Amino acid sequence: PAPPPAAAPAANPAAPEYAGEWSIQAAPAGQSCDQLCSGKGKKCVKEKMDSVNNCDSLKKGFPDQCKACKENEGPDQPALEVATGTCLVKNARKDYTCDAKHPATARLCACSL
Repeated sequence: PAPPPAAAPAANPAAPEYAGEWSIQAAPAGQSCDQLCSGKGKKCVKEKMDSVNNCDSLKKGFPDQCKACKENEGPDQPALEVATGTCLVKNARKDYTCDAKHPATARLCACSL
């Protein structure tokens, strides 16, 4: 008899889609997204961080502070470099974190509703 058909592979199991509602939130300098979201009774949604990793979202999150955007790399990004008013877009577009923080940057976060 023929062997049973192989099961179809799951659709990209490494990147589960977050189906719940979420919002963009701006953290104060030195605070992680986990700290910001949990302080509001919400949860950081790492799966949506790529959606806020762009200049338009950073300018909405930091409307009076974001004077320019540049690509950069760091676990605390996307973020605003507070001293210079430069918004930092994470250029790797992967390996987003909810727990990273830096005293010189204010993070842009995706929090559950």
